[in-house]
Amino acid sequence: MTKGMIDDYMEGTREILLNFINQIQMLSPTPTCLKEEIPELNNFFIEIKYLQEDVDLKQIFEGKDEKIFEKLKNYPLAFEKCRADLKKKAKSKSTAAPRKS
Repeated sequence: MTKGMIDDYMEGTREILLNFINQIQMLSPTPTCLKEEIPELNNFFIEIKYLQEDVDLKQIFEGKDEKIFEKLKNYPLAFEKCRADLKKKAKSKSTAAPRKS
């Protein structure tokens, strides 16, 4: 019975982590910000998308979830970096010389 409860708890925490990532992504200044700042996220989502029906989620999450969560703790810093990159790109576009026709 205890093992079943632990498995249920672990399954619930995985769902919470995915929801947490999705909530942070919605706040992101750019659609690719989190994936740029946390490269592991891209492979993680690909594995979940394509392997979840064939492979136990425990194997997909194994070890990756903790690493990703540790990096997600600093998402405000990642967002600041992405905003700064956006400003640089916008500034370079606005200061670029117009092309002659």
